[in-house]
Amino acid sequence: INIKGGKVEDNTNGKLLKLVDEVERCFSSRFPNGVTPKKVNYTKSNLDSIAVISYTSGTSSSPKGVILPARAILQTWSMLV
Repeated sequence: INIKGGKVEDNTNGKLLKLVDEVERCFSSRFPNGVTPKKVNYTKSNLDSIAVISYTSGTSSSPKGVILPARAILQTWSMLV
């Protein structure tokens, strides 16, 4: 997907946008009122498990993935609170 001038261009023949729509539908059916703190479960047994996978192209225009373990999220949160 490319975003040009605020318009989304799907170069996957609509497959990616269909997937996004399906994820939105599933999320909305599971959490019809949105997500509240009571609905969020954090791992307590394995802090090295994957918590977030973030993809970015940065300034190079080449996609990169960053994997953050639960430990990193917990440490960041504890520094902010």
